Amino acid sequence: MEGKASAPRPGRAAEARTRTVHISGVERPFGEVTADDARAQAAELKGAGTWGPLQRVAKVALAWGELAGVIEAAGVETAGELDDETVVLWGERVWVIAPETGMI
Repeated sequence: MEGKASAPRPGRAAEARTRTVHISGVERPFGEVTADDARAQAAELKGAGTWGPLQRVAKVALAWGELAGVIEAAGVETAGELDDETVVLWGERVWVIAPETGMI
């Protein structure tokens, strides 16, 4: 997969899977997010706008939409069923966990 880094440090995938996200008025662990949930989150964030400082939010909205495709392409039901490297990669891209290199 494009953009894959070296193997995540131990515990990083578990951290991503258990981190709570708020989607469509419901709190759930990232590991339980379905493709439909990811699409809903993308749509909600897209509604925030795309100008000025909201450009960063637009990138995260795009990532949530892409995550929906990753879940479907992998043939799994939830983000938590993806392999550890993929969970960490997408957890960082959708701001569920901070990148190991930092947010800046």
